[in-house]
Amino acid sequence: MDAGHFIHGCLDYDEQNIHPQCSYCNRHLHGNSADYSHALIQKYGDGIIQELYKCRQAELESPPDRLWIKEKIAYYTQLVKDLNANKSK
Repeated sequence: MDAGHFIHGCLDYDEQNIHPQCSYCNRHLHGNSADYSHALIQKYGDGIIQELYKCRQAELESPPDRLWIKEKIAYYTQLVKDLNANKSK
């Protein structure tokens, strides 16, 4: 299982851009974008593809800074701790 991206090289912390994807589709089919985009629309609705492209453009115009990245690391570190704590209950 891989972390599949609809838009590669950008939006690496956008939870609507990244989803579990089989290794074959992600690596050998270069993300299998047709099926991936269909799944995104099913999950988030018709406007998701355009929204991700808008977010990509915004990120390209104003890349994340160190503080933003540190905040994301702290957020996901806490999320993993919470998930592990709930698992042991």
